[in-house]
Amino acid sequence: MKYMKALNLSVLGFLMVVAITATAVLTIVGVEMALNYQKPKDPFLTLKDKPPFRAKELGTGPNVTELLPLIALYRKNVSGEWTFYCSAVVATNSYALTASHCLLNPETGEMTTEEIQVRTIELSMKNALIVKAASINRRADLGIVLGDFSNFKKVLVARRGFFGHKGPYVACGFPYGEAPPACIPFVPVINHFFMIKGIGHLYPGMSGGPVIDATTNEVVGLNILADDGFVAVAPMIGFLGALELELEN
Repeated sequence: MKYMKALNLSVLGFLMVVAITATAVLTIVGVEMALNYQKPKDPFLTLKDKPPFRAKELGTGPNVTELLPLIALYRKNVSGEWTFYCSAVVATNSYALTASHCLLNPETGEMTTEEIQVRTIELSMKNALIVKAASINRRADLGIVLGDFSNFKKVLVARRGFFGHKGPYVACGFPYGEAPPACIPFVPVINHFFMIKGIGHLYPGMSGGPVIDATTNEVVGLNILADDGFVAVAPMIGFLGALELELEN
């Protein structure tokens, strides 16, 4: 009996030591987590005093065989050379639409303040422009760049996205920065969080390019993601609110 009592006391002592040690470790971990805690990034980043989004400047829609409003985005690499990285589409005299992840500073994760070079569909330097990121919404993966696009043709943007549209749809962009751009069939299947997953093909460099209803020639979404077995696009529904744009008719 004395042996059993001694054994029980030893076990109880061991468990107390383990409990005290675990409590100390959890306290240390909790303090470290608190010290290292980073506030989640604001999904909405925008410039102040942006010009309004002027509906009267919207085009009648591109012919998908021409794609004249489709543009390519370039940024400077570590050597100071302009390097292609994303696609975009011109909407008004002031704005072009693209994916928000195309407008993030790769080092800070915030909206870039660096210059962005825009080239036209043939990727020529002849009509190249310098523009800047104006607004992003990480949650929707929508973004806009601000510049003088008055000499460009413009797309017609479907403000309700895919709703009321029957397709067929094509996802357009510059695969790997190659011209001419490609337009690849896209079949929407299911809503996934705030994106539309579907069947199609997207390649690096096509991010930010338009998804066009080939029947109405309206932009209903933007290319954002290629994953195992599916591609995903950001629908244009609510894009004015998502990007904090004032509408001017």
